[in-house]
Amino acid sequence: MKDGNVRVLEGPVAEDREDYVITLPLGPVREPKARVEAVFGSLREAYEYQRDHLPDRDPDEHLRLARWCLTFGMEAEAAEQLKALLAWSPGDPTAEAMLKSLAASAASKAARDSEVVRTGADAAGLMGGARSPRDPADSALGRIRAYKGPVAAPRIFDLPEPLAVRRFQEFGETVHRVLQARCARCHDELSDRNFRLVRARDQKDLRNALLIRTNLDATLALVDREAPEHSPLLINAVMPHGPDQRPILTNPNSQEYRLLWDWIESLRGDAIAAPAPAIAAPAPAPMVAPAPGGYPAAAAAPAPARMAPGSPAFGGGFAAQRSGPVATAPAQPSPTPFVPNPYAINEQIRMDAVHPSVPADLDFQTVSPLLGSPEAATLTIDGRPVRPPGATAPAPASAPGSIPTLPGAVPMPGVPGTAPAPRPAPSAGAAPEPGSPALPPEGAPGASAVAPRPAGTATPVSGQPGVVQLPDGTQILTQADGSKVMRLPTGEMLPYLDKAAVDQTARSDGDGRGLQIDPALLEKLQRRRNGGR
Repeated sequence: MKDGNVRVLEGPVAEDREDYVITLPLGPVREPKARVEAVFGSLREAYEYQRDHLPDRDPDEHLRLARWCLTFGMEAEAAEQLKALLAWSPGDPTAEAMLKSLAASAASKAARDSEVVRTGADAAGLMGGARSPRDPADSALGRIRAYKGPVAAPRIFDLPEPLAVRRFQEFGETVHRVLQARCARCHDELSDRNFRLVRARDQKDLRNALLIRTNLDATLALVDREAPEHSPLLINAVMPHGPDQRPILTNPNSQEYRLLWDWIESLRGDAIAAPAPAIAAPAPAPMVAPAPGGYPAAAAAPAPARMAPGSPAFGGGFAAQRSGPVATAPAQPSPTPFVPNPYAINEQIRMDAVHPSVPADLDFQTVSPLLGSPEAATLTIDGRPVRPPGATAPAPASAPGSIPTLPGAVPMPGVPGTAPAPRPAPSAGAAPEPGSPALPPEGAPGASAVAPRPAGTATPVSGQPGVVQLPDGTQILTQADGSKVMRLPTGEMLPYLDKAAVDQTARSDGDGRGLQIDPALLEKLQRRRNGGR
């Protein structure tokens, strides 16, 4: 070889545009022309070629060529090189020892009785013994087992070279090991069957690239690329055969059979042009909360029907792939995730359940009006008392300067450029002004303890710092401790939850989700309300 590694492959040689094809007893082997030094008609010609190209005065090269000659039983040629070595390097201990060994071997052979040798050879033939060491098949097997270098890129049908290399690697990692465990005992190199493998004797042989390549070429002869289910390799694996008439794989759904099937399926011609699409994992269904009264739920678009491709494994390959994709029932449309409106649901319960400062073992019986009286104990969060809806809040201080303006207060959204004049809060029992939103009567079914989100532009009340007037007469009061309350036009006082402040607190605590409902805590509240049931 041109890479400096002298290897010899014996057998009939053919060539194509790129490779030499050497036919070994166990199948053809390809070698690129760029790596082949020369093609010879005999070992003697190969020896003479190497001898004529030895560098001058190089004892190491003479010793290398002598050992190469001994590998192929060319003792006379080996002695010739050892003598040449001693001519350039007299007294070389290695060369002298090898020459003495060759002389002793020649004397021993000359002393043998030729009749004994002939009888022993005949007996070996009658007993079916091993072949002669000079048998070309045995020498080829020995070189295959001793081979340690890389092999040329495999040729697997018309697969592109990168894909063929990948399939060769998969064969060595999976299919070849199954064949060695299940088939090589009867289909080894000494059998007379059409399908023969080089049997791996140890883990070293299982990693031998040339041995795997030789067995790959033998295995491809049992593959039907266009109809994998008709491949003789798969059929014979589950059919009774051999001396005991038993299948080597009793279960077509076994892991070993699936490995064979998957690898053969990957060699299909249409698998290159149209690879099977990957099936994405279904997205988890979002948790849906019921929409509050007065807010219609958005309609969800129906999901298209999905196609379920057949599995390339045996469980879906024989039937599902031949019949094509199977249409499944249309998936049920998933409801659109509901985003709670903080002004349309009970903000106090939500804050009790998910505020970052609420302890995990909090007794919700004392903070939620759904579980106790409206005058239940208040909840203090970050030093700020938060009262449940319906509880009576203390009146704000009468002095104008006693209620400081909260920095960073966010006004309610409205229409830019409009500033309606503030209207005084109507007295209890008075009819609402025309155009003002109608408020549900107290105690009416469905009435919420939290006011709906007002519309319009908030206007600060002149002369009253910390008081913001909404167009419908609702006032937002900032108390001395920084908390806010809402005074409805009816005079009822309700806690006002600044969502922006709560969201900012949640983000500062490392939770960017803002205000959310925790289903587990909400269920806990409901169980406490029902007496633990």
